[in-house]
Amino acid sequence: MQHQKEWFNVAFFIHFTISIILVTIGLPIGLFLIKRYFAIPLGLVDTTAKIFVLSMISAFVCMISAPFRGLFIARQYISELTIYEFTASILNALFAYSLLNYTGNKLLYHGFYTMIVVVLPLCLIIGRSFFVFPECSIHPSLMFMKDKIIRVFSFAGWLVVSWSGGLLRTQGISVMVNRLLGLEYNSTLMVSGNITGHAAMLSNALNGALVPAMSSAAGSKDSMRLSILMISSCKYGALLVSLFVCPLIVEIEYVISLWLEVAPPGVCVVSVLALISLVINRSVAGIATAIFARGQIKKHELFSCLLLLLTLLYAVIIWKCFSLGILGFAIALLMGNCSVEIMRLFLWKNEFKQDLNGWFNGFFVPFCLVFIAGISIGIIPKIFLSPSLARLSLVTLVSVSVIILGGWYIVLTRGEQAKISLQILNIKKRLF
Repeated sequence: MQHQKEWFNVAFFIHFTISIILVTIGLPIGLFLIKRYFAIPLGLVDTTAKIFVLSMISAFVCMISAPFRGLFIARQYISELTIYEFTASILNALFAYSLLNYTGNKLLYHGFYTMIVVVLPLCLIIGRSFFVFPECSIHPSLMFMKDKIIRVFSFAGWLVVSWSGGLLRTQGISVMVNRLLGLEYNSTLMVSGNITGHAAMLSNALNGALVPAMSSAAGSKDSMRLSILMISSCKYGALLVSLFVCPLIVEIEYVISLWLEVAPPGVCVVSVLALISLVINRSVAGIATAIFARGQIKKHELFSCLLLLLTLLYAVIIWKCFSLGILGFAIALLMGNCSVEIMRLFLWKNEFKQDLNGWFNGFFVPFCLVFIAGISIGIIPKIFLSPSLARLSLVTLVSVSVIILGGWYIVLTRGEQAKISLQILNIKKRLF
């Protein structure tokens, strides 16, 4: 227990210190860019600055909550984490309803509520950790253990490299879109990001649930078990996210019209490309988790940083050569993400000497068939019915049914089916 307390306090000290440094540096720089550089209508500059401050509060809480969320994952409290994520979804639904009746500054109200939706579940996680986990207690005397800080930074330093590449990619694309196309196209990227974020929520929780088992297999040098868990992680994550992505792709125009009174330009096609990128990411996410479980992340993080930054080059080339507008930036983002996933496959095969035939033939090919079938069959009601909530419900029912049945009989093995059946029986026993 003392050993775990030491690691928790070191992790908390590092996250708290880095978050303070980043906020202290990022806040004045961001406010300067908003007021002096970005193409923002004069009447919205003050509101944008306030929203940026709210987003910095959200970022600060996200960073300091990382050690607490790590405890939940390490102790396999995944169902409780899912409840907190579900709470965020309920808050989003309440926000959407309240926004219809709000008569003040809706942009500022949106920023404030978005901050609440992010911060409140994380605060619940932090508070709950102190009651559930004995090792979750803050002792300043345990925060400055030099050997543990060095070991954490030797691992986390490479994570920062990859994270920095992703941050520069995201902000670089946002700045380019703002300067070349205008503020309304930044809204297009924001909406597509929100859609993919909600679609990925359930698969994120499941991927986190498999981390301890994969770390255990890697620690015991059991490569066979690690490969099996890796493929299972890819299967579960890709199938779960497809339950949301397939009907969304089919009915993206209608869903956007329900959500937004005035949709940003090009938001539908950009959202579709973002959803496809999400599915590709979940198809390879198990490999990324396995690489982290092995602890050999130096090449992975370095190449991730470089390939993410390469997205900016893709965007410039597409803008100069094809002039596709916001679609060109969406394609550049998709190309950058695909480059990272291909790199992960290459590392898994060549650096870790792992066979990809099981992943490709046992998962990826059958999953692609099921995914295409889910979209193709889901389109049928759209062809014969006019846009309505009933058609959206029918498309969802058809697509989800195809994904569930195809995933069960084509993608999952009998062993995986037996495990899922056992989990369902256990849940029934607990409820009844």
